[in-house]
Amino acid sequence: MRGIRNQDEKSKAQASFEFIEVFTFFLAIALIFIAMFMNYYTGLQIKSNQVTLKNFAQELGEKINTAYLAGDGFQQNFYLPQKIQGEDYYIILKPSEKYLEVRLNDSAIQDYGSADLLTSNIQLIQWNQNQTIENTQGKIIIKPINLTSD
Repeated sequence: MRGIRNQDEKSKAQASFEFIEVFTFFLAIALIFIAMFMNYYTGLQIKSNQVTLKNFAQELGEKINTAYLAGDGFQQNFYLPQKIQGEDYYIILKPSEKYLEVRLNDSAIQDYGSADLLTSNIQLIQWNQNQTIENTQGKIIIKPINLTSD
């Protein structure tokens, strides 16, 4: 009887060991798939940010270019969102280079959008949520709406 008991204990131990091996294998496979999914999700989020920032920069650049092409006397109010995709952002305007860039505050270098401008004769007074853009004798002036009355 003792021999049968040892045999049962050995087979139970063998079955337990095989179960642990199979479980570890499937756990490793699951962790690999989770890592791949997280990598894909992060890449997708970066691309989404890039598209959103590019579109926003292009819209802002179009407003400036429209004011320039419309000529003297053009004036338009517009709204800047407080956040883009739930994140703070900043706008870099480089009139001398005829270039505009939008970046997220806490983002990597690749998270930005840009637009080319038609003129370098731009005066930025201040970025605010409620803006006005006007063409005064060929000079594009961007300022908060509350500063429009001179």
